[in-house]
Amino acid sequence: MDTGALAEAIREKARTLGFDRVGFCAATPPGEASHFGRWLDAGMHGTMEWMRRGRDRRLNPGLILPGTRSFIMVARSYADPAGAPAPLPAAGAGTIARYAHGDDYHETIGERLEHLSRFVQESAPGARALSYVDTGAVLERMWAARAGIGWIGRNGLVLNKDMGSWFFLGAILTTLDLPADEPALDQCGSCALCIEACPTGAIVAPRVVDSRLCISYHTIELRGEIPEEHRAAVGHRLFGCDDCQDACPWNRQQAPAATPDDRRSAEPEPPLVALLEMTHEEYLRRFRGTAVRRATWQGLRRNAAIVLGNSLPRMTDPDRAAAVRALARVAADASEPDVVRRSASWALGRSENAGVTPPR
Repeated sequence: MDTGALAEAIREKARTLGFDRVGFCAATPPGEASHFGRWLDAGMHGTMEWMRRGRDRRLNPGLILPGTRSFIMVARSYADPAGAPAPLPAAGAGTIARYAHGDDYHETIGERLEHLSRFVQESAPGARALSYVDTGAVLERMWAARAGIGWIGRNGLVLNKDMGSWFFLGAILTTLDLPADEPALDQCGSCALCIEACPTGAIVAPRVVDSRLCISYHTIELRGEIPEEHRAAVGHRLFGCDDCQDACPWNRQQAPAATPDDRRSAEPEPPLVALLEMTHEEYLRRFRGTAVRRATWQGLRRNAAIVLGNSLPRMTDPDRAAAVRALARVAADASEPDVVRRSASWALGRSENAGVTPPR
């Protein structure tokens, strides 16, 4: 089978596996002067040292799979059928970013991608292929843009004119030399709505997101305390932030709705007091099989304390009093992890502004 016919066979297989888009590009290394290299050198990765440790492999895919010649990039939608930004949650609840509402995408996309990787190797005996779903040292967004899946939007995410940015990416490195697709044209124009919508100004320049300012980073990746100057901006966001995506005009288009097996509810607006007081065993049970586990037990409880502090003014008197009592218990418990206890203390400090006197 020639490479052109093989490429079409791969596309068709990807579609049967449930992928909405598939594209190919040459695995030409971007080099040290790439956007990623400059971003790392500026320290914008924050505490995510695994990005720095994997720098060489991210900049040279041949170090991951010797002989790599092409990338096969796929996309699968997680769009909400309603298409509109989520409303403010009920008082006493937090929000979870849309991508984590269903089963863990590492599993749902990874399983399909493994099938596609095996298909590639079976269709071209002797060829090698490795698949990754946000787990390896792979610059998925850069390769997706090169492969024509979409262009890099001003918020740093891949945008597609039909799907917006509500989709997961998967990557297959292969030793096959597949015909490359045309990169997508940048269609952001002069629009800056995503930059204006960012609660903390984390999009410091078009296509440059400083993790140290980003609410998604603070609520998911950061293992210490959320910087005090950003806690109020966290607002109701318990896990991740969709503001830059909600503001994007391309996300107001009709997008393919996610299929049911990727839409099992992960409780998109969980009650904050219950999360603050949950045991480690409850955390494991409650978030089993979801991407929310990434934030860790301590991290989610830290986030719940911060969001509770921000939510107190919107709560009814009985609910507010119950929240303050829960925060006080956690803040006074020396057996609690320091990051959770100190976050609860900060939230208690906001309770007086909400008209409640903390217990003494």
